[in-house]
Amino acid sequence: MRLLATFRHNLRSETGSNLVEFSLVFAIVSMMIFGLIDLSRVVYASTSLEAAAQAGARYGITAPYDTAGIEAAVTANLVGVDTSELQITVTHPDDQEVKVTLTYEYQFITPVMAQLSNAASLTLHASARMTS
Repeated sequence: MRLLATFRHNLRSETGSNLVEFSLVFAIVSMMIFGLIDLSRVVYASTSLEAAAQAGARYGITAPYDTAGIEAAVTANLVGVDTSELQITVTHPDDQEVKVTLTYEYQFITPVMAQLSNAASLTLHASARMTS
Protein backbone atom coordinates (compact mmCIF):
# COMPACT_ATOMS: atom_id res chain seq x y z
CA MET A 1 0.00 0.00 0.00
CA ARG A 2 2.82 2.38 0.86
CA LEU A 3 4.46 1.68 -2.51
CA LEU A 4 1.26 2.63 -4.34
CA ALA A 5 0.97 5.89 -2.38
CA THR A 6 4.59 6.79 -3.21
CA PHE A 7 3.97 6.04 -6.89
CA ARG A 8 0.87 8.28 -6.93
CA HIS A 9 2.77 11.11 -5.23
CA ASN A 10 5.62 10.90 -7.76
CA LEU A 11 3.17 10.80 -10.64
CA ARG A 12 1.38 13.95 -9.41
CA SER A 13 4.60 15.86 -8.83
CA GLU A 14 5.79 15.32 -12.44
CA THR A 15 2.54 16.26 -14.16
CA GLY A 16 3.39 19.97 -14.35
CA SER A 17 6.91 19.39 -15.68
CA ASN A 18 5.56 17.05 -18.36
CA LEU A 19 3.20 19.77 -19.53
CA VAL A 20 6.01 22.34 -19.70
CA GLU A 21 8.27 19.94 -21.61
CA PHE A 22 5.48 19.10 -24.04
CA SER A 23 4.71 22.75 -24.73
CA LEU A 24 8.37 23.55 -25.42
CA VAL A 25 8.85 20.58 -27.72
CA PHE A 26 5.52 21.21 -29.46
CA ALA A 27 6.45 24.82 -30.21
CA ILE A 28 9.81 23.84 -31.73
CA VAL A 29 8.39 20.95 -33.76
CA SER A 30 5.49 23.02 -35.10
CA MET A 31 7.90 25.80 -36.20
CA MET A 32 9.98 23.19 -38.02
CA ILE A 33 6.92 21.72 -39.73
CA PHE A 34 5.64 25.10 -40.91
CA GLY A 35 9.13 25.99 -42.12
CA LEU A 36 9.24 22.79 -44.14
CA ILE A 37 5.83 23.58 -45.64
CA ASP A 38 7.08 26.98 -46.84
CA LEU A 39 10.34 25.49 -48.11
CA SER A 40 8.37 22.85 -50.03
CA ARG A 41 6.21 25.56 -51.58
CA VAL A 42 9.34 27.45 -52.70
CA VAL A 43 10.72 24.33 -54.39
CA TYR A 44 7.37 23.66 -56.05
CA ALA A 45 7.06 27.24 -57.32
CA SER A 46 10.62 27.16 -58.66
CA THR A 47 10.02 23.88 -60.50
CA SER A 48 6.73 25.16 -61.90
CA LEU A 49 8.43 28.35 -63.14
CA GLU A 50 11.14 26.34 -64.90
CA ALA A 51 8.55 24.17 -66.65
CA ALA A 52 6.49 27.20 -67.69
CA ALA A 53 9.56 28.99 -69.06
CA GLN A 54 10.41 25.89 -71.12
CA ALA A 55 6.85 25.71 -72.45
CA GLY A 56 6.96 29.38 -73.42
CA ALA A 57 10.30 28.98 -75.17
CA ARG A 58 9.01 25.89 -76.95
CA TYR A 59 6.03 27.86 -78.24
CA GLY A 60 8.34 30.75 -79.10
CA ILE A 61 10.28 28.58 -81.53
CA THR A 62 7.12 27.96 -83.56
CA ALA A 63 6.00 31.62 -83.46
CA PRO A 64 9.05 33.72 -82.49
CA TYR A 65 7.42 37.15 -82.51
CA ASP A 66 4.05 36.19 -81.01
CA THR A 67 4.77 37.59 -77.54
CA ALA A 68 1.14 37.31 -76.43
CA GLY A 69 1.12 33.64 -77.45
CA ILE A 70 4.36 32.99 -75.59
CA GLU A 71 2.94 34.64 -72.46
CA ALA A 72 -0.26 32.61 -72.81
CA ALA A 73 1.79 29.40 -73.08
CA VAL A 74 3.68 30.35 -69.92
CA THR A 75 0.57 31.14 -67.88
CA ALA A 76 -1.22 28.03 -69.15
CA ASN A 77 1.59 25.87 -67.75
CA LEU A 78 1.76 27.54 -64.33
CA VAL A 79 -0.15 25.54 -61.76
CA GLY A 80 -0.43 26.71 -58.17
CA VAL A 81 1.44 29.97 -58.78
CA ASP A 82 -0.15 33.41 -58.47
CA THR A 83 0.25 34.91 -61.94
CA SER A 84 -0.35 38.45 -60.66
CA GLU A 85 3.13 38.31 -59.06
CA LEU A 86 4.76 37.09 -62.30
CA GLN A 87 6.84 39.08 -64.80
CA ILE A 88 7.44 37.52 -68.22
CA THR A 89 10.25 38.78 -70.44
CA VAL A 90 10.66 37.51 -74.01
CA THR A 91 13.88 38.33 -75.86
CA HIS A 92 15.40 37.29 -79.17
CA PRO A 93 19.19 37.19 -78.85
CA ASP A 94 19.36 36.41 -82.56
CA ASP A 95 16.97 35.44 -85.37
CA GLN A 96 17.00 31.75 -84.52
CA GLU A 97 16.77 31.94 -80.75
CA VAL A 98 14.07 32.75 -78.20
CA LYS A 99 14.72 33.36 -74.51
CA VAL A 100 11.91 33.44 -71.97
CA THR A 101 12.73 34.80 -68.51
CA LEU A 102 10.31 34.65 -65.59
CA THR A 103 10.56 36.59 -62.35
CA TYR A 104 8.19 35.69 -59.54
CA GLU A 105 7.74 37.34 -56.16
CA TYR A 106 7.04 34.44 -53.78
CA GLN A 107 5.13 35.36 -50.61
CA PHE A 108 5.81 33.28 -47.49
CA ILE A 109 2.73 31.93 -45.73
CA THR A 110 4.40 31.33 -42.38
CA PRO A 111 6.24 33.91 -40.29
CA VAL A 112 8.99 31.38 -39.51
CA MET A 113 10.59 31.51 -42.95
CA ALA A 114 9.95 35.24 -43.30
CA GLN A 115 11.94 35.87 -40.13
CA LEU A 116 14.72 33.47 -41.11
CA SER A 117 15.14 35.12 -44.51
CA ASN A 118 14.68 38.68 -43.14
CA ALA A 119 12.10 39.37 -45.84
CA ALA A 120 8.39 38.84 -46.36
CA SER A 121 8.97 37.58 -49.89
CA LEU A 122 11.54 35.84 -52.05
CA THR A 123 12.28 36.58 -55.70
CA LEU A 124 12.47 33.47 -57.87
CA HIS A 125 13.93 33.47 -61.39
CA ALA A 126 13.57 30.96 -64.21
CA SER A 127 14.64 31.13 -67.83
CA ALA A 128 14.65 28.93 -70.89
CA ARG A 129 16.39 29.42 -74.23
CA MET A 130 15.63 27.49 -77.39
CA THR A 131 17.01 27.66 -80.90
CA SER A 132 15.42 26.50 -84.08
